Amino acid sequence: MAKHRNNSSPDERKVDALLDAKTSLRTVLEASPMSMFVIGQDRTLLFINSIARDLFKFHPTECTNCFCDLIACRSRSLNQSECGQSPECLQCELSNAIETILKGEGGAAGLRGESRFYSDRDQDVLWVKFAVTPLYIDGMRYALVSVEDITENKLTEETILARERRFSEIVRYSFDSITILDAEGIQIFVSDAVERMLGYNPSELIGIPVIKTMIHPDDQERVMATFTTILKDGMGGTQYRHKHKNGSWVYLEAWGTNQLENPDIRGVFVNVRDITERKLAEHALSVSEERFKSIVESSPMGIHFYQLDENDRLILVAANPASDSLLNIEHSKLIGMFIEDAFPGLNGTNIPEMYREVALGKICMQTFETPYQDKNISGVFEVYVFKTGHRAVATLYLDITGRKKMQDLIIQSEKMMSVGGLAAGMAHEINNPLSGIVQNVQVLMSRLAAEIPGNLSAAAHAGCSFDSIKCYMEKRGIFSALESIQHAGERAAHIVSSMLEFSRKSTSGHVPISINALLDKTLELCSTDYDLEKKYDFRHIRTVRDYDPVLPLVSCIEAQIQQVVMNILTNAAQAMAGTPSPVISLKTFADGEWACIEIEDNGSGIAEDVSRHVFEPFFTTKPVGKGTGLGLSVSYFIIVDNHNGTINVESMPDKGTKFIVRLPISPNRTDKF
Repeated sequence: MAKHRNNSSPDERKVDALLDAKTSLRTVLEASPMSMFVIGQDRTLLFINSIARDLFKFHPTECTNCFCDLIACRSRSLNQSECGQSPECLQCELSNAIETILKGEGGAAGLRGESRFYSDRDQDVLWVKFAVTPLYIDGMRYALVSVEDITENKLTEETILARERRFSEIVRYSFDSITILDAEGIQIFVSDAVERMLGYNPSELIGIPVIKTMIHPDDQERVMATFTTILKDGMGGTQYRHKHKNGSWVYLEAWGTNQLENPDIRGVFVNVRDITERKLAEHALSVSEERFKSIVESSPMGIHFYQLDENDRLILVAANPASDSLLNIEHSKLIGMFIEDAFPGLNGTNIPEMYREVALGKICMQTFETPYQDKNISGVFEVYVFKTGHRAVATLYLDITGRKKMQDLIIQSEKMMSVGGLAAGMAHEINNPLSGIVQNVQVLMSRLAAEIPGNLSAAAHAGCSFDSIKCYMEKRGIFSALESIQHAGERAAHIVSSMLEFSRKSTSGHVPISINALLDKTLELCSTDYDLEKKYDFRHIRTVRDYDPVLPLVSCIEAQIQQVVMNILTNAAQAMAGTPSPVISLKTFADGEWACIEIEDNGSGIAEDVSRHVFEPFFTTKPVGKGTGLGLSVSYFIIVDNHNGTINVESMPDKGTKFIVRLPISPNRTDKF
């Protein structure tokens, strides 16, 4: 400020004189980092340093104006008529302090305070801290005003307060609970959400060592380890059970960060979320999965699980243990393979496409029966196909080969019973005319050869001697012809009798029989067998019998053992069709408590891979329509299941075939070789 001003007032001249007299005071006020004013009794601005002019943006021409006018309320947000009535109005604080000091009030120490200014010159708000002290010159009282700009500090405080309010609101309305622990695990802050979550008022948990007192005993060690990790590494999280105020346990998930060095927090900041419903759902899902796993793994049915890849190809992703035993393969080696590669027998069928359509939801669950054959698997299977998830399908299957075989065996048995009944009926019908033929042949032989009175009288009446008639008959071979007719008739009658006996249902159980006699009877019955198509006749096959004459009687069902022997003999005769000098050898002998029957032929023999399957139902080497594949399987059933015996085959190609049947001599014997 200039030392001498034109048109200055007496007060101004006194102040100038004082300041000039005390140059050091002017220097101090000018050099002060704060805004400095001297205000006269009439509120005139008598002195202002450069800092003040810059702060309040006063023009030099304004410096002689009334200071109170210069700092009058100019807030555009306040109505001038309501000045001082707004709780936000702090602008008059400085004016009031000046008024008080100029009136000689306020004490020697002066007045201090804060004030806020709104300026016409810009949109900024000016916050200041002021001090007003009395200044005496020649007995006159003046006001010395110092003003410090605290706008930046105020804005910073407002920002901090806004953040704190925002944080407080976030914490207040957060669905999760916010907890702050000190380094010892003591809770120093708990948000309001804890009351909804755990039933406690936040004040009830302050100062509590939560880990030791509120966490489930089984979870405390894990939670403490996590807390230690947070202190060491800065962050961590875990799940645990926290005691509810009602005594129950609530599943919580907590994630914490180490903010001990943060001056605004100075603790371990933990975000806690209630996961009880999720845990219960997870537990229910786990129980369901365990139940499903148990069902799958203990199911006697085979189960395959498939997933479609991006090209809609089915990939085998899992199989249950029963699958290995049902199919006799290791499914672990097939996991990850395409269905056509894992089960090549499905190639060329519509089954993979059906599975794909089920997996895609194009069709619903399917059920079907299908035969399957590849180098490892053979059988008939009942299959259930159903969708299990997105682009996923499962198949349940059961090997019904035995059931199908049994069904066919029942059908075949019924057919055989029908054939047996038909054969019995035919035998009865044949027996009647056959009896007439045999009887009439006997009558002819009696009337043509026997010299009885009736024959002699009839010859004399005819004009010839009976001897002449006999001589003619002998010369023409009539007697030998009649004898042949009689022998043929008797043989036919014996065959009919055997057929009736074979077709007759057994009404008794095991009875002691002679195996040697049974073989002879069966050979005689088979001797009528011939096949025009294969050009063989059983009568042209030489039979060799090597019987044990002292073989004990064997307790068995005669008709069933005869059926077994007939099946073996018939197969042997058919296998030797076209074989020069065919021979069938039959041998019986005792081996301890077993009666053994060996039936051997010199036919073409059986290959090793075929001989392994000869007793399987429906296995046959004959063309379609020429054999059922049931004869030897029925024989196996009769010997093994009905008689507790054994039946085996030994054969080599071009070396003939031998069947060995072993029957227990005692009907109660159950041990087998």
